[in-house]
Amino acid sequence: MRRLVYSTINGSLIATALFGLSLLLVGLVRGDQALEPPERLDQLPARHVDGSAARLASSGTPTLYLVLSPECEVSRAVMPYWRVISAAAVEAGYRVVALGWDDESPDAVERFVRESGLEVDLVLVPYQAVERLVGVATTPTVIVVDEAGETVSVGLGRVESTAVLESLFGIPDPAASAVSNDER
Repeated sequence: MRRLVYSTINGSLIATALFGLSLLLVGLVRGDQALEPPERLDQLPARHVDGSAARLASSGTPTLYLVLSPECEVSRAVMPYWRVISAAAVEAGYRVVALGWDDESPDAVERFVRESGLEVDLVLVPYQAVERLVGVATTPTVIVVDEAGETVSVGLGRVESTAVLESLFGIPDPAASAVSNDER
């Protein structure tokens, strides 16, 4: 009896381990192609709303990436501030790009950016690749890339992204004092 119990437990553990391994492999492989973790932002697979390939970081120009989602209430809340910041960034010589998730409706992301008044390029990227690059995929997020294409700063969520932008451009978010703990 004791041998049967051990055999059943060991069999269950092996089956669970194999199932977990298969889930891990499915998560790392899309079709026949393994997804390699990017080391730099310019290595992310990216596309324009029309489906054409997009290039992210451009050597020689500092770039400000604003990661957003039309499904995110906090993304909606930061848009007035991001409009001001994007204008200041362009004036300071930055390229400004809005990044949306490629699993959301391209039309919805484009409409969200247009209706928010952001006048920036829009590129769609897989959230999984961003997550592997910066450690988390959340919106809103700000990613600052220097002239050499290296990521120099990342601000996750409203509070961190506002702090990054304020330190770069010296423009505080007037709504930041009204931010609730839920949005932090």
